Amino acid sequence: HMVYSIQQQQEPLRSGMESYMKRIIAFLLAATLVLSLTACQKNTPSTGESESASASTEANDSPFQDVSETATALSNVNIRTSCSDHSDSIAILLAGDTIVRTGWSEDWSRVQYNGKECYIATEYLSESSLSSAQASDGSAESETEQAAATADASKSESTAESTASSETTATEIPTTPIDTSNLAALDNTSIPFGYASDQRDEFNRPTGCISYQTAYGSLNADFLKGTTNTIYLTFDEGYENGYTPQILDVLKEKNVRAVFFITMPYAKSQPELVQRMIDEGHVVGNHSNTHPADGMPSLGLDAAREDVMSLHNYVKENFDYDMYLFRCPAGIFSQQFLALNQSLGYRSVFWSFAHRDWVTDDQPDQAETLQKVVSQLHPGAIYLLHAVSSTNTAILGDFIDQARAAGYTFGYYEK
Repeated sequence: HMVYSIQQQQEPLRSGMESYMKRIIAFLLAATLVLSLTACQKNTPSTGESESASASTEANDSPFQDVSETATALSNVNIRTSCSDHSDSIAILLAGDTIVRTGWSEDWSRVQYNGKECYIATEYLSESSLSSAQASDGSAESETEQAAATADASKSESTAESTASSETTATEIPTTPIDTSNLAALDNTSIPFGYASDQRDEFNRPTGCISYQTAYGSLNADFLKGTTNTIYLTFDEGYENGYTPQILDVLKEKNVRAVFFITMPYAKSQPELVQRMIDEGHVVGNHSNTHPADGMPSLGLDAAREDVMSLHNYVKENFDYDMYLFRCPAGIFSQQFLALNQSLGYRSVFWSFAHRDWVTDDQPDQAETLQKVVSQLHPGAIYLLHAVSSTNTAILGDFIDQARAAGYTFGYYEK
């Protein structure tokens, strides 16, 4: 009787617990359903949201008009990573070479290079079939203008984005304007170029080069070139020591274009090598006719002009090549000579890296030199190397590989 009485007392409690559990389960099921419906609503955009997304997509459309054609390089030109003259150059398309063009605008062409989407300034490529069609159709003029305006805007945005996003973009170097209207009145005091390699800014650039660039950059003089991780190889060629063919082989293998500064004796004694430099897309620079030991300012205004132009004219007549870069013998210059060079259509190229490599019977250690040239990498670096050096020749390929691995590209020194 007692057991039965206890069971009777527990029965209402058991019934209440079961009812309570049923309510909890029902609540959880309802909550799950509500959450599922909410998620579906979030993943299903409204008509207004769809229109907004579509408008956003249209706003971000490429400025290029799609084409599928083969374009030919009208001259040696950089293949760049974006639509900006300041973007990295990954290779050089040589004059006469062809490339597949997939997009066109008046300023830039989108191309395929090694399976990648790259860009080339349109003016350096043969005319697009699309531009030809538009030129023959007067009704397309307004569309062409709109496309050009869009391309200009895209080009500016690309340049701004490239500058803003590149953590290794160095600061611009301001230059001091110099009045060159009267060459004879300018200072012709000889200035020996040099810098303390251990004094560097936060981008590893020699501060001496920055000072020279500020003082003389307005006279078409480069002690550093640009602010991105693009570097430039230059070789001085006073005479041939048997290494230039090997240097050219390495540059060809690595797809790097360099500048070779030659003298008149070199041009006359090594015509086949000079022609090979030109044929393989390198820049041939003017290193003077007589290479005066005391520098170009020691010649005086008229004699300096004759020295520069005699080699210029010789190369033009014998190789049909117009030189536009000049390297001062011994690195000695003056304000007057830089202005004279500028008036002759030349850019004076100095350097932000050099080492004792010209003494042929006392060459620096290869391992130490490789470590040195890599450790001194910096944005806009201009490397001065002498082609008579066995050390430079031996380490060249490794230097190119290590520089690229460090995030640097090798630029083509355009006019």
